[in-house]
Amino acid sequence: QHQGSIRRVVALGPRIRAAKDHIQSQSSLPGSLIYAMAEANFFRLFVPKTIGGQETDTITAFRPVEVLSSMDGSVAWSPFVAIAFSVYSASLPAKVSNE
Repeated sequence: QHQGSIRRVVALGPRIRAAKDHIQSQSSLPGSLIYAMAEANFFRLFVPKTIGGQETDTITAFRPVEVLSSMDGSVAWSPFVAIAFSVYSASLPAKVSNE
């Protein structure tokens, strides 16, 4: 699972490099890049399996963020925040977590 996450990060490298001007000028990530990161499951690495996440261990969750940050810190910030907030998803009622 760890290596699969890293392969997905590396595969996004060309898209991240192509988006650098947009990221700098617009102070935001292009929607297509966010969608690609979501498709690669970077926002669900730490979310419990019971609500559709991958429920990975800490190292597995943060290693892709580390590799993303070497490409572009702004890009890495989004999954970092998702991981930080998903820690709490396990303690929420199922109805709230699923929303």
